[in-house]
Amino acid sequence: MRNDSDKKEEKMKRILTFLSLWCSIYSYGLEYEYSGLKFELDTINFTAELLPNDLTKTGRSVKIPDEVVYMSFNLKVTKITSDAFQNNSNLTTVILPEYLESIDAFSFSSCRLREITIPKTVTYIGEFAFLDNDKLDVYLNWDNSSIINISVYSFYFKNEKNFLIPSNIKLYIPAGTERFYDYRESLEVSRFMGGIIIPALIIPSEIFTCEYIGLQFYLNPADFTAELLDNDLTLYGTRVEIPDNVIARGKIFRVRKISNSAFENNSNLILVTLSDYLKSVSSKAFYGCSALKSIEIPRSVEVLESDCFRSCSALETVTLNKGLKEIRSYAFSNCASLKSIEIPNTVDIIGEYCFANCFGLETILLPDGLNVIKSHVFDHCSSLKSIEIPHPVEVIEDFSFAACSTLEAIILPEGLKTIGNNAFAQCSSLKTIRIPRLIEVLEEQVFQYCSNLETVILQAGLKTIGTAAFGECLSLKSIEIPLTVNSVAGFIFSGCDYLDVYLKWEYLYNVSIDEQAFYFEDKNGIPRLSTLKLHIPEGTEEVYGYDMETVSRFKGSLLVPMPKPPCYILQVKANISNYTYKIIGNHSYTENNIPEGTELIIQIEYDKTAYRLKNDIIYLKITENTVLTLNFEPVSVEPEPELRPRPPGYTALVIETNCGIKTWTINGIYKDNVNYFPPGTDIHVILDYDKSYLRTDKDEYHFLLTEQDVTLQLIFDVVDNTKDAPRYLLSLHSAAHGEIVLKPDSQTLDSASVVMVKARPEIGYSFDGWLNQYGQVVSRDAAYTFRIISDTYLTARFIVQRNAVYDLIEAGIYYQNGTVYNLAGYSICLYDTSGKLIIRFKENEKQINVPKGIYLITGQKGKETIREKWSVMK
Repeated sequence: MRNDSDKKEEKMKRILTFLSLWCSIYSYGLEYEYSGLKFELDTINFTAELLPNDLTKTGRSVKIPDEVVYMSFNLKVTKITSDAFQNNSNLTTVILPEYLESIDAFSFSSCRLREITIPKTVTYIGEFAFLDNDKLDVYLNWDNSSIINISVYSFYFKNEKNFLIPSNIKLYIPAGTERFYDYRESLEVSRFMGGIIIPALIIPSEIFTCEYIGLQFYLNPADFTAELLDNDLTLYGTRVEIPDNVIARGKIFRVRKISNSAFENNSNLILVTLSDYLKSVSSKAFYGCSALKSIEIPRSVEVLESDCFRSCSALETVTLNKGLKEIRSYAFSNCASLKSIEIPNTVDIIGEYCFANCFGLETILLPDGLNVIKSHVFDHCSSLKSIEIPHPVEVIEDFSFAACSTLEAIILPEGLKTIGNNAFAQCSSLKTIRIPRLIEVLEEQVFQYCSNLETVILQAGLKTIGTAAFGECLSLKSIEIPLTVNSVAGFIFSGCDYLDVYLKWEYLYNVSIDEQAFYFEDKNGIPRLSTLKLHIPEGTEEVYGYDMETVSRFKGSLLVPMPKPPCYILQVKANISNYTYKIIGNHSYTENNIPEGTELIIQIEYDKTAYRLKNDIIYLKITENTVLTLNFEPVSVEPEPELRPRPPGYTALVIETNCGIKTWTINGIYKDNVNYFPPGTDIHVILDYDKSYLRTDKDEYHFLLTEQDVTLQLIFDVVDNTKDAPRYLLSLHSAAHGEIVLKPDSQTLDSASVVMVKARPEIGYSFDGWLNQYGQVVSRDAAYTFRIISDTYLTARFIVQRNAVYDLIEAGIYYQNGTVYNLAGYSICLYDTSGKLIIRFKENEKQINVPKGIYLITGQKGKETIREKWSVMK
């Protein structure tokens, strides 16, 4: 037992730790480097001041950022401190930040500035701020309503004897502001008398063209924006850097747009750098630039217009940043060398044919907010092996994944409502598919020519099967058509030799079946008898025309009556009497008459204030000796666990549920049910649960925290719309340099089945882990045992034994003051000791907040893999 003094000492350490954390986040005077410049941060007022450093003292051209990003804060740059650029004889150009308020004394003294624009936000300029810049043009933007504090000596010089003398600085002022600037014909004293005032500078209002650093621009004085036009450099040049700004007639014009076809068919272009202020990449801007290998889209870009990078056949790397909202049709079509791309979560529209004919595309990460996968988006992406469809997707349009010939696995989200015609046609490597419950129509030819498709799970709720929906699925051996299907088109299984089709209809009222539904079609389009075996319920021979000699809707194939299975009693035993149960689903049987093999979902109802049961929802399959044993435990009053202390000034976010579901992410990271955040934090909660038997109103919550604590109550309901308990799909894949040597015989398994899989590496390689469809490591054990409760996708990953692990510091990956630095641009993943992915990123700097402990950090770049244990001490 610890004595009181030990407890007091531990409590004091906790308090000091939190005070230290608080001071590191909310402080004044913290020095911080950003964009090559040095700043003093004020995280209380969210401002930053520019300090002297090597760049300000020796740089030729300097752009001061509008804001400094520190941790989760955006701090506005409001001040240039005294002497910041003093004596920098190289400095000719400087662009000031748009929130600047103060320019201290001597800030730019003894430089060689030629031109500078003072933002209207500046309210103070110290004395001799521009001393000895004898050829300087200063563009001032104050109007008659501005309130400023300008030193009398701001624009004066000193001579050799230290006497004040007027300077040669030219002060350009807006038209109509002569009185504000004290401009007079006579030399009367004013705060601007140190310079030469040039009044009534008028910039023409009409758009005009300008050549700047070899490029041609449209300039618009109405909003001071610039648009890049095509010229010899854009059409024939090899390397082009599009500037952020164009300086003309004393004004700064932001480059916001690239005109249509500006670089079209420039087969020489190998490198282009885009403006940081660009809003969109216009239609056909880089169409047919066949030598371009990489492109980074700035954060400012919101729209990639149609055909903008179409037919860039050498394009291998595309970096898209947050802020992008829409990628329009054909944007990257025919980019045959593109291998992978990650689309940020800010994108909610991806246009038709966007990645069509990207023959080398192997991996793509789709945004979480996507609702529709447009037609032909991935048409003929013949190297695409797997893809994760985001949960919000409700529609997959026509030909979306047609001719993805190496696509082996795809898990469709439970919320999916529509799959268009030919959506997965010619996916010749696809082996299994599970159709979600909300799909009512399988359109024509949707899975036609999926020659390796072995397993198809159709669920209750499906109503229509279109023409040739599963035509030429040569590997399909059996399929069950749900009782809810009431419309069947022609040739749905054409070419599927010896396929066992299980039908459940006991009568055919209101069921529309095409006369050639179960016929085959030859290469000339002529119907012929099939080799299908249609298994029908016992006693329905007359309904299906089994003994009829006349042609019926089922005469194209062989009818096989199925014997009725024996029925058994469901026995339930419990250690208490005050409980009830019900069998979930639309069914006609009772617990005394259940057919053998029936899979049940049973809901237990009892007083949850007095008892506890491990599972309230139970899955089981009826056999001759099925006994359900319920072991209730009395609820004991236990002290509430001690919550981690609330940081000063933070807001609490508490999540409560009416069931055992406790899995969710907050802003992309798995969190507990009680968390603390600074007021003003943008919160995005995504729930992760088994949708096959649970429903709730919303799967996502998005809101802004205020100073008031928030309690989010999640109410789940049990799904009561299915007759049979679900079966789940197990999709196993092996990466290069190894194989899976142990796996279940079937790819579809009963819910809660215990599964064992085992992987074995090649010589010279070692097993790295089992990855799920999100790329998260679920186990580091080569022999992995688990219970299946949902569709499961697993990939066995292997790495080189000798060269796979390097020192993190050598690779430029290190942690300091809450920030992970990733200088070499690796794809970084951080896992906890259970193998759960905590965060994944590619940025050069990433602010993280993790508790003290041991973690696994991995870095991936090309074929190079880094893995190392990482200790966080706080």
